[in-house]
Amino acid sequence: MKVLVVMDPCDERTSLTCSLAELGIEPVEAGGADAALAVLEAGEEPAALLLGWNLSGRDGIELLERLRSDVRWQALPVLLVTGAEDLARVTKALEAGVSEYLLQPLDSESLLEKLLLLGVDPDYRKAA
Repeated sequence: MKVLVVMDPCDERTSLTCSLAELGIEPVEAGGADAALAVLEAGEEPAALLLGWNLSGRDGIELLERLRSDVRWQALPVLLVTGAEDLARVTKALEAGVSEYLLQPLDSESLLEKLLLLGVDPDYRKAA
């Protein structure tokens, strides 16, 4: 099972991809919104997308709005990974169509809980 990780800066993306690998999930990395769109346009069908707030090119909400406006990705579970505890920002993300959010710093257990909540079960997918 693959999960697309769209985070910037690189060190945050690397930390998140390591957590996914520990859970038995294959991370697909994209450093910005345009890179993420290129991965999706190339036919990659991830089980979910982990999205950072600040991206090169455009912010995470802009990418989310673009995804939700395209029928191909409307149902894709999107987990916003953010350090922002500002309720207004989280509300904006929920209104834009984010499936769930996770505050940083995070650990593998909290990441797994959110993925399971979104219907992404690494153990089930490995057995299938």
